[in-house]
Amino acid sequence: PTPPTTSRHRQAGRVMTLKDTYKSKCQSLKIKPNSQILKMLPDDESSLTTLDLSDNIIGHNGTLAVIEVVKAAQGLSNLCLKGNNITSQSAKEVCDALKMHKTIEAVDLSCNDIRLAGPELVDLVKKNTNITKLDLNETYVRPLFTNLINMQLKRNEKVARPKGDEKADVKKEVESGSESRPTSVAKSVEFGEAVVKEFGVFDDDEPEQEQEQEQEEQRRCSMEESFNEFRAFGEDASNSPRMPTPEAPQLKKVATRRPTVCAEAYSEEQIDNFKPVVNKKEGPVKDYLLTVLEKNQLFNHLDDYELMTVIDALTEVQRVKGDTIIEQGDEDMDCFYLIGAGEVSIHVDGIEVKTLGRGDSFGDIFLLYPQNSPETAVAEEETVLYAFDRKTFKFILNQASKKKRAMYEGFLQKVPFLSTLGHLELLQLADALKSSQYNDGDYVIHYGEEGTWLHIVVEGTLSVIGRNENGEKIKVCEFTTGACVG
Repeated sequence: PTPPTTSRHRQAGRVMTLKDTYKSKCQSLKIKPNSQILKMLPDDESSLTTLDLSDNIIGHNGTLAVIEVVKAAQGLSNLCLKGNNITSQSAKEVCDALKMHKTIEAVDLSCNDIRLAGPELVDLVKKNTNITKLDLNETYVRPLFTNLINMQLKRNEKVARPKGDEKADVKKEVESGSESRPTSVAKSVEFGEAVVKEFGVFDDDEPEQEQEQEQEEQRRCSMEESFNEFRAFGEDASNSPRMPTPEAPQLKKVATRRPTVCAEAYSEEQIDNFKPVVNKKEGPVKDYLLTVLEKNQLFNHLDDYELMTVIDALTEVQRVKGDTIIEQGDEDMDCFYLIGAGEVSIHVDGIEVKTLGRGDSFGDIFLLYPQNSPETAVAEEETVLYAFDRKTFKFILNQASKKKRAMYEGFLQKVPFLSTLGHLELLQLADALKSSQYNDGDYVIHYGEEGTWLHIVVEGTLSVIGRNENGEKIKVCEFTTGACVG
């Protein structure tokens, strides 16, 4: 049997510390250790009671490495993984690691999209009753699961609270005079036809408390039934009892529920502070990628500067013949792939449906919202791919949109007849502006034609050409950035 994981087990003749455990797991996962995490890890595992990794964005593999540290730190009571880009699969791994942890009391998983880990989180707080706090703010976990979790956390608090504390609280209330005053009431006891009245003393809060407890228990039972039905959804119906019917119809297909579609939300601060990765590329490669992206519907609305930002953020990936790039059913896919060289075959349910070559792309839908992969992509020969993740795509779009709106609003404020409009009205007009490009020497407005457009110069110079008394063309004036024409 495998020995239990500890941070001070001997390996290769020396004592392993938490840092060694973390580095070893990172090496096995082929990722670089996080310098901030290394600074937090002490040499003595018993002294690590709180591990706060807020906004470290360690991702899935980084979470797996941290899990090894959590298992080894037997004195850990508070774990914070807020805003770490943790996936649902990562959250499930965290739950498995914490189920048997003896000292953990508080866990913070907020600001992570872990909507598919609801059942595992419920199971965690049920099996580890030491956990009394579990923060799931902005995790998109279904309300059914969050309610079950909150109810179980209340039970865990009662279990964790010593009985002497309750007696001490009652004694304290009595001494302070804040207890409920006894009320004298008449109780009726029937003996045949006679009714005898006797006076007793009882606390008027007791029936109300009993009623609340009864309602809470009924609510809990109802929610657990719903939870069990949810977990059983889609399982083999042959194992479940059913009412006998004389002629039960044979259904060939089982109707499935439409999956929920929900994209991540980012704050203004996150958008402003985001800096995309820059992967330098040679001139011919840039020209090729620019040509391909200009034809793609997801990118053709971006201007040259934004397209170059996307191109710099593309990561080159090489695959040999037979490599599986994505597999059908993979969870939380977030990468778009553009083929630079080679061939890739696409399979659905084991059947090849098409073959893609240089200039083609796949995974476009993953840039819009997280979902499971509907297909499998396999390299048919040595292939060069350029990958682009959803987070970078969303941030670049948001930054570009925010920058354009601010710039256009500034231009519109300078238009005299629009000066009376408010901020929101100007933003609506800014969203309605359409970008157009003209080459040197092109005409924007011709003399005598009917005008239908207002032009705002964003970049470059517009020359106004008139005629003198002799009918010769002369330059009247010029318009530069921010000027309005028409």
